[in-house]
Amino acid sequence: MNVARSVERFLEQTIDRVSGKVFPGSLQLGTLATRLVREAELAGRSTPLGPVIPNVFEVGLHPDDLPGDDLPLPVLERALAAALEDAGAARGWRFPGPVSVRLNHHDTATPGTADVGTSIESGDRQPWGSLSGASGRHPIANNRVVIGRSPDADITLPDDTVSRKHALLWREDGVVRVRDLGSSNGTTRNGMPVVGDVTVGVGDVLSFGETTTRLDVLA
Repeated sequence: MNVARSVERFLEQTIDRVSGKVFPGSLQLGTLATRLVREAELAGRSTPLGPVIPNVFEVGLHPDDLPGDDLPLPVLERALAAALEDAGAARGWRFPGPVSVRLNHHDTATPGTADVGTSIESGDRQPWGSLSGASGRHPIANNRVVIGRSPDADITLPDDTVSRKHALLWREDGVVRVRDLGSSNGTTRNGMPVVGDVTVGVGDVLSFGETTTRLDVLA
């Protein structure tokens, strides 16, 4: 996925036009977007359930590199955050909360470069899909979610036939997949046992133990 194009697309959809360069100095928008993705990868933490990535990015720019008046700073921050969300969806990253990019002026920053720091702030994310069934509608907000009986699971199913950590559901490269996590009673997709990583489509029926759900994708 081209993160620079992702930022440009967001800006095109948000404001009528951006005259000239985004940054008045030598800093390039695509370079900054790519740098943020790289910093996310470097700061990420590998887990058995996939990479966990910081969701807050503090970016220090030299005052000469701050964008002009035709591009409000909050709009550019949202565009960069949207690009990181797109990168996360493409790579199957797990964010602990909404992605936030904060651009600040640093007098000590080198012109044409950016100082980037990352941190974690927990919070609610916008759902991209849901699992619906007799147990209710369960929003899917993160790119990777653990489904199980445990209260610590991302989607908790109150069913004794469901293991505490029963299955992993995630999206990556535009594809949704499910994996059984060694549950006692198994996971099925449209009645077929889930063995390894199995691709899931909109409307597919996923059963975890004796709990049956249907996958809906919102975005």
